[in-house]
Amino acid sequence: MLTTALNVAWYLSNLPGYWKLKQHVANPGARQRRLLKRLLQSNAGTVFGQRYGFSDIQHARDYQSRVPIHQYDDLVPMIDDIKLGKPNVLTRESVTHLMPSSGSTSACKLIPYTRSLQREFDQAIAAWIVDLYTRHPRLMSGRAYWSITPYVEVVGQRSAVPIGFKPDSAYLGGIKTHLVEPLMAVRADIAQIENIELFRYLTLLELLRCSDLRLISVWHPSFLTLLMDELRRIWESLLRDVNDGTVNPPVALPNSIKNKFAAKPDKNRCIQLSRACGNDGSAIWPDLGMISCWGSGHARGAIKELGRYFPGVNIQQKGLIATEAFMSLPFGEDEYDHWLHPLAINSHFFEFIDANGDVKLIDQLQQGEAYQIIVTTGGGLYRYAMNDRIRVNGFVDRTPSIEFVGKHDSVSDYRGEKLNDQFVADVIDSVVAALPGNVTFAMLAPDGSSKPDRYTLYLEIDSRLDISLSEGLDEKLCRNPHYAECRRLGQLKKVQVFNISHSANHAYLLSSMSQGKRLGDVKPIKLSSRPGWSSIFSGNYIVS
Repeated sequence: MLTTALNVAWYLSNLPGYWKLKQHVANPGARQRRLLKRLLQSNAGTVFGQRYGFSDIQHARDYQSRVPIHQYDDLVPMIDDIKLGKPNVLTRESVTHLMPSSGSTSACKLIPYTRSLQREFDQAIAAWIVDLYTRHPRLMSGRAYWSITPYVEVVGQRSAVPIGFKPDSAYLGGIKTHLVEPLMAVRADIAQIENIELFRYLTLLELLRCSDLRLISVWHPSFLTLLMDELRRIWESLLRDVNDGTVNPPVALPNSIKNKFAAKPDKNRCIQLSRACGNDGSAIWPDLGMISCWGSGHARGAIKELGRYFPGVNIQQKGLIATEAFMSLPFGEDEYDHWLHPLAINSHFFEFIDANGDVKLIDQLQQGEAYQIIVTTGGGLYRYAMNDRIRVNGFVDRTPSIEFVGKHDSVSDYRGEKLNDQFVADVIDSVVAALPGNVTFAMLAPDGSSKPDRYTLYLEIDSRLDISLSEGLDEKLCRNPHYAECRRLGQLKKVQVFNISHSANHAYLLSSMSQGKRLGDVKPIKLSSRPGWSSIFSGNYIVS
């Protein structure tokens, strides 16, 4: 079968990346030192490289002493030069395009992409795919749904370098993109459709036509549950289109798009689907073997929701990926058959800031400790602070496996309380652990109008909440002396609890996307500094 042959060809094309990771996990420090040396030598003649004396740097400690840690805002003048078309600014290589990404201090960051950065992403993807298909070879006998980021227009930007998104399949790079495109259950050009209702309809139509779906790869799991909710609503209309080979979405559709998505009538597939239920993904796609998605933070709860739509389907937690860097990947399992996520040591050079502010290299990391990640990439980011906090949860040989635990720069400080994400995450975890029932969402956020005067724990749980919950929660938050002082002075009222009745992860995802975030940038958090969530979630306050 052609599908299997193409999958095998893709598998074989990825083998070098897989074996390279297998080779280097036993000595990640040496691999990282060689990678740093190559990056510095390649870019010594750039404006950035000359400024910081790349040609004189011999060791990682020289690099750390000469080059300061950079935030995105520090690089804006150089990225502006790249937009003007100036060469050799951050990299000797030409910048192929600037990729938009949401930022903490900047409304829209523009990340330079080069062919080297593309290859760095490809190295990690190659190792992941081979490991996945080796452990689950049946995935190679069908097609896959790779989440397509809907089109987002970047306005008000003039640039000699292209600005904009590429289809998610383009991360695969070079000839591999051409191997993968025929294996995609949903075509990549669907990303050009701006209307979200039309985007979902056409995505679902393509998926229903695909009887040999084996793999689903999305970002946040709620993206998929939102699709499944929509599937129930428009089930009959979609079945008619599958049966007749037509395209009749609930919104007006230009003939050019209608002709592109038209297909041959498929009465047999329609009969198969009619025996299934619109909310049972396992019945709709009986050979589906794996779903890949985020799984950290409150995405764990969203995964539980996803499991109800896809009973019996394996769910693999993605590695830590951002527009700027590919930091970790699923690769190998521990003694309990849980996926490990080693750092992508063949992709970028990594540094880590510990709780004391000390900078560590990869071979200095300790099990159970949390760190902020600093990356150096082939795209021209040098000692770039990712603001992602990770925890070491194991090792693949001697290479640390990590999990995302929150944003380093996530601090809520309206009245001087200085609540940070790590502290709040620990408090929420301890509170949730003592609750009966299944918690699918938990997040703390300031409450009030323009001047928040208290915090609210937004909680979705399948059991009844005790009204005394807020007392214990407030007591734990008071372990932060700044919060305790604000409570003592009456600057903050006692924390309250909002019981979310349903669809918390859906609402969170939609709200985040409405703020301009890409699907891949919506990471689960335990602390939001945004007030106003009670108008976004459905539910009620628990009044004591």
